[in-house]
Amino acid sequence: SIRRRAIVPLLIIILVLIALLISNSYSQQDSGFLRASASKYHLDNGLTVILKQDHRTPTFSAALYVRTGSATEGEYSGSGITHLIAHKIFKGTSTRTAQQFEKQVKSLGADTGAYTTFDYTAFTMQGPRDNLAPLLDIFYDIISDPQFDKKELEKEKDVVRREMKLVQ
Repeated sequence: SIRRRAIVPLLIIILVLIALLISNSYSQQDSGFLRASASKYHLDNGLTVILKQDHRTPTFSAALYVRTGSATEGEYSGSGITHLIAHKIFKGTSTRTAQQFEKQVKSLGADTGAYTTFDYTAFTMQGPRDNLAPLLDIFYDIISDPQFDKKELEKEKDVVRREMKLVQ
């Protein structure tokens, strides 16, 4: 669709710029990282990109934050539909099955995740900096071309229902 084609180049830009070269943990005594400022970019389409680099470790962390969370579900409020979409994103694309996606990510030493809050949904990836290019390619594929297979959708609906019962 036209909308998908328009968002594809923007997602590439965002993923490359958000690839943060930071450590998963840092010492409180090293205040250089804490004082270092991040670069903030406002794109013409309304997206905001924040880039912060830290070259002390050979890792990267990338995140895509989408301004849609449980508060934006409207008439479906409380249904968990936003949470369901976060689950489905990593279940394959037109070029990768969920199993291929997981195997490729793990073989490159990386990890992915997603979570939903009241205000936004986040999709994350962390891994070795040396594998940044192929990992961002995989991340981009999964974000820009998720497939919503009916059978898998029903399985994920059950997972989300169980998760929602745990917090009620």
